[in-house]
Amino acid sequence: MLGGNQIGVEHRFFGTSRPAAPGLTRLTIRQAADDQHRVVRGHGRPAPVRRLDGPALHPLAVPTGHALGYLTVPTAHLDGLLRYPGVIEPRSFVPRAVPMRFDAGAMRDIDQWVRGRGDRVLFVNGGQDPSVAESFRPGGRDSRALWVPGGNHHVTVADLPGADRAVALAVIRRWAQGSGAAPSGGGRTTDRNALAAPGVGRPGSASVNGGRGGT
Repeated sequence: MLGGNQIGVEHRFFGTSRPAAPGLTRLTIRQAADDQHRVVRGHGRPAPVRRLDGPALHPLAVPTGHALGYLTVPTAHLDGLLRYPGVIEPRSFVPRAVPMRFDAGAMRDIDQWVRGRGDRVLFVNGGQDPSVAESFRPGGRDSRALWVPGGNHHVTVADLPGADRAVALAVIRRWAQGSGAAPSGGGRTTDRNALAAPGVGRPGSASVNGGRGGT
């Protein structure tokens, strides 16, 4: 897309990036952020092209239960039919030896930062991804949220409708070139409901417990 370099970061505890002693209590969003910052600080800018960091973080039940929040699945219509009611929650997937206490303020702090100070932030969200039922609304300089109609959790810039894809590519290229100037009109956020695919319900039909999601 840019003819540049990309650094893919596999979050510790996942894939082959497993410490000898797992220590799942350290699997938090703060740890993930610290790892990302350390990687960025540890790599100089490769010349002659600029560097964009491409994080490949896949946090699961532990950080979800600690801070990210988890979606709520309605089951009232299944009363009396479920063998294990209430099992769809992070605690069900984490060993009891690992303590879990949800920090309701963590995502609230991040949300406030995104709304007020998050400059040059681009969210590409899937219209049918329940993890963004309560999506981030960027308010910083040259920041925006764009939606893929009917898209799931694994959407990319390439999946965006034509006009929004062009906007996203122009933004990314401008950032890669080191230009801090936004085009006329600044940032923008597409209307996720207006982008719902034909025959598909409005996005965000699921609710999210304790936080906001993003892609």
